[in-house]
Amino acid sequence: MLRLVPIVFIAFLSACSSSGPSVRSIFDATLPSTGQKIPVVDFKNVPPEITKAVAYTPAGNDLSRFASAGVIGERVRTGDVIEVTIYDSGEEGLFSSTDSKVLQLGNFTVDQTGFINLPFVGKIEANGVSPDALQGRIVEALRGSAVNPQAVVRLVESPNSSVMVSGNVNSAGRVPLTGKQTRLIDIIAQAGGAVSTPGSTKVTLVRGSHRGSAQLDRIQSDNSQNVHVLPGDQIIVEEAHTMTLSEAVGKAGGLASTGADPKNVYLFRNQPAGTPVGDIVLQPGQESPIIYRIDMSNPGNIPYMQQFIMQNGDVLYAAAK
Repeated sequence: MLRLVPIVFIAFLSACSSSGPSVRSIFDATLPSTGQKIPVVDFKNVPPEITKAVAYTPAGNDLSRFASAGVIGERVRTGDVIEVTIYDSGEEGLFSSTDSKVLQLGNFTVDQTGFINLPFVGKIEANGVSPDALQGRIVEALRGSAVNPQAVVRLVESPNSSVMVSGNVNSAGRVPLTGKQTRLIDIIAQAGGAVSTPGSTKVTLVRGSHRGSAQLDRIQSDNSQNVHVLPGDQIIVEEAHTMTLSEAVGKAGGLASTGADPKNVYLFRNQPAGTPVGDIVLQPGQESPIIYRIDMSNPGNIPYMQQFIMQNGDVLYAAAK
């Protein structure tokens, strides 16, 4: 049996002949709410991406949420430099006396009051406005002098914009943003890079009331996680403290010399839905329960146990002989 020990993020259950579920009841386990059978998977069939995963981030809580409308969006701010181009396709419009229907007005700096002053347009408030919304304001101001006006606004430079990087980086502090869109991985590099290895580094992006996290190695390989940063973002880099399955068993004191069956050690987990495990694909939803069977009498499983990373909420249970 496994001895109970006070480990912060892993719960251990002791097993003996008179308490705890039997092997048969584990294989017959169902969800109380739906009656759906909980899959039991042999440890040897666990794919490497699960074996070596540092931590599972539930769907919707990773960094991809910052690529969706309403969460990400540029804003023009005081001191920013924008480029403005206007168009008029009407025959009797603003450019009727010229050969071109396009006029590049040039670059303009948002003044300390938050306004820009444009030819043909006049003063327009720009501070806190997205480039798209500012285009709309310029078009409205051109109506009357232009027949079918259009405008394009591009953020060229944002000298007062920055993001805060804290935690496990070599040079924590404010990192300035240029006018071009900057991705998360570039900001971490500008902060001197992470101190810990990518596989054991967790990156959290905070934008207003929104928060998302992902491992650094995933950010490096997955563009959906390597999102564009915006002024005012907070980036927290942390070393993800991990414990392997073999370490967890050791901290629990190992299997009791009598009573526990080394061929029937089980790990109960809420696995990310949609993850294939052998021939099983877990059902849709944020998380799906799964049970791993670990044969500790098989020395071939030891290397897997040394790689398998425990997660918050995992429960280890050794069935009785």
